[in-house]
Amino acid sequence: LKAVNEELTKLSYAVEQSPSITVITDVGGSIEYVNPKFTEITGFSLSESRGNSLKAFCKTSAGSPTVDLIMETAKNCGIWKGELNSTKKNGELYWESVKLIPIKDKKGEIIHFVKLSEDISERKQAEEMLRKTEMLSAVGQLAAGIAHEIRNPLTALKGFTKLMSNKGTGNDSYIGIMLNELNRIEQIVSELLVLAKPQAVDFVQMDLEPILHDVIMLL
Repeated sequence: LKAVNEELTKLSYAVEQSPSITVITDVGGSIEYVNPKFTEITGFSLSESRGNSLKAFCKTSAGSPTVDLIMETAKNCGIWKGELNSTKKNGELYWESVKLIPIKDKKGEIIHFVKLSEDISERKQAEEMLRKTEMLSAVGQLAAGIAHEIRNPLTALKGFTKLMSNKGTGNDSYIGIMLNELNRIEQIVSELLVLAKPQAVDFVQMDLEPILHDVIMLL
């Protein structure tokens, strides 16, 4: 009996001091025990957690398995591994890497489930940042391709407009507006290229009167 008690004491210490978040439930998923690491991460004490369903602490979204399905999989396969979005006492969500394991008695009957997990929120945030960076890179490459395609015909239009202005074959004020608008398009195209290759912004002081004159002409 003394040897059995010593073994149980060792097991208790191991679970209490485990760096893994440990939750033990009954066969229906009602929480019977949580270790100090669970309290440290979530803010819920043992007394606050005991008797609550495991579902209360796991947030499942569209496309992710429900807690019932996870428990059913663990029953049939002996273990369930995956990632879950869980909630803290303050309402904050965090990501867990989870193993749900059924505990059986000598007859092979499931009497408990143990959920072992670790907080992987920082890793998930890093993955999300990497995904956004890759997306911005793709957008930048697309913008650069579009900008180059626009610049080719734009160069021809500007060239012919300047030729018309030099030969005096059109209204000089209209041709001036056309050139200004073509320059504006070119500037927009250049801003698209900034997505692909960031550049320093260069502000230039301009005379307000000709700008107003051009705007009035356009209107």
